[in-house]
Amino acid sequence: MIPAILSEPYLVIGEGPADTESISHLAMARNIAGYQVGYPELPVAAHGRTGFGDLLAALATDSDLRNVRAIAIAYDNDSNPDGAFHHVQQSIRGSQSGYSVPAAPLEAGPAVNNVPAIVALPIPWVNEIGCLESLILPAVTEKWPEVRRLADGLIAATRPNDLGTCKGDKAILAALVACVCRDPTCSVRSMWSRREFRDLLGHTCFDRVAEFLRDLPAML
Repeated sequence: MIPAILSEPYLVIGEGPADTESISHLAMARNIAGYQVGYPELPVAAHGRTGFGDLLAALATDSDLRNVRAIAIAYDNDSNPDGAFHHVQQSIRGSQSGYSVPAAPLEAGPAVNNVPAIVALPIPWVNEIGCLESLILPAVTEKWPEVRRLADGLIAATRPNDLGTCKGDKAILAALVACVCRDPTCSVRSMWSRREFRDLLGHTCFDRVAEFLRDLPAML
């Protein structure tokens, strides 16, 4: 999904709608202005991180890109933070659109060749194994600790023990959200529109990402 009009100075590209909805709502909750969000979506690009390169190439042809000072690519570290960042670097190069390639996460590659600066934003953070659900879980756990204890027991009793960090966190968060939300079909993508969860965006687990969004203008 590319915004119909690129009107804000900062664009965050996520792997999918859950990432972008979370970042968009976080920016609003923390009163951080100037951001739009997007993610790879057919027919422009394949879903997920494999679509980053095609999406960047499509953005480079959009005349509204001149309004954008920087693009932040938000991606899950999963089980290999270095490998995930390398994939982002390769996607930027593969777009063949003139973007500079950042040398490290959170370091902005400068604006060149009529395209904006670009920076890689790892989730949950630099050198930390995990994903979006790993970032969110501490806030949900602190608000509903007893439900978390029960969810851990349920997952342990019904799932293989080798889920790993990301799949395990996804399973636990899905169980927690289903238990505490008035709509048991609520997803990570839609949870921030529910009043049960909005206050969680003030939790300290989101502080580093929020500060990145706030500090990005000064990095350029």
